[in-house]
Formats: sequence, structure tokens, C-alpha cells
Amino acid sequence: MTQPIAFPSNLGRRWIALGRALGFRTVAPAEVEFAPGRWVCADVLLPDFGAPRGMLLFENSEMFRGVGNDIYDAGYGLSVLRDPKGFRVMDEDLSVTIEVLEDWGWTGEPANRPEWMGAPPAREESVRTAPSTNGGGISEADMQAYVDLNQGLSEPFPADLVRGKERHGLRKRASEAGLAQGWHGHVGPVDDIPIKEDP
Repeated sequence: MTQPIAFPSNLGRRWIALGRALGFRTVAPAEVEFAPGRWVCADVLLPDFGAPRGMLLFENSEMFRGVGNDIYDAGYGLSVLRDPKGFRVMDEDLSVTIEVLEDWGWTGEPANRPEWMGAPPAREESVRTAPSTNGGGISEADMQAYVDLNQGLSEPFPADLVRGKERHGLRKRASEAGLAQGWHGHVGPVDDIPIKEDP
């Protein structure tokens, strides 16, 4: 069950605007029940992307600390995105958003798949994946440091291309490369940086 809550955050307002511009559904904010009597509040739910029940977007991972795997097991994808400074949508934002949505994948009705997504699966590009370290990836704090570092650059990557902790069910490019579908992050051109689970 999904229900709207309160007023949208800046992240929610931005994704509402992106949804209108590109023609996809958004719920912002959203409170979802991921198990009987267990709820999580997300800034955004994209019902047709990332996982069978949709992609949940959060401004920080504290909102799902300790229950992220349970939410994922209930059929939702999760991603942490930086709170945008504004929610006006520019043409360059649309191309970055399309890249992000293609990474998450379409899970809605096949007949409703947006034309801008191109042909299903066969259109996938080569994987630019970070190699796994001996410890199985980087820590969540290190991933957040990359996100924060990007903000301080004189020419930062677009915020949606530097995404912290996320997990979603359609990791087609990663699964084709033989990688696990676990928690990961993105930094500019480097996709699928493994993030270690908290002990």
C-alpha cells in the first residue's frame, strides 16, 4: 500500500517536475508499507522504475538504516540522491535523468514504456564498473565523501550522476557483467561502485 504524506521536499518537487517533463509517474512524498505494520517515508516513489514495486528516492540513507534490505526484499529499489538546490528543470537535467532512469530500468507496463528510453534491454551500453576491493567495496561513509567532494568541485558532475547508496532489481548491465545486485553507488562516469554492508 502506498499513500502520499505531507508536502514534497526539494528532491520530491524536482522529480515531480522531471516526471511531468518526461511523462512518467511520481509520488512525492510517499509512505510505503514494506511489511505488515512496517512503513518507511521516502522523498519520492517512481512506481514504474527500478524494481517490481518501484524505486524509492531518499535525501539520505538514515531514513532506511537497518531496514534497507527488508524494503528491497519487499520489491522496492532504493537510491540516495543529493537534495537539489532548486527544482527548475533544464534540458541538461533531462539527459542526465534519462541516463539514471535507463540504469534503473523500466518496470511498468511494457506498452507504457517511454519512447525516450529506446528499445528494451538490447540497447544497453558497455559496463563501466568499479573493480571490487578485497573488502567487498567501499564503506557508506566513503561513498558519501565522494558525493560531498563532488559538491566542492569547480565543475562538479551533475548531482544525479553522483549517487550514494542505492540498490534496485534490474541491474541489467551489472548482471550481464556477472556482478551481484547489491548496494552500490555512482560517481560520474564510474558506475556500480560496491558499498559494504554495515556490520
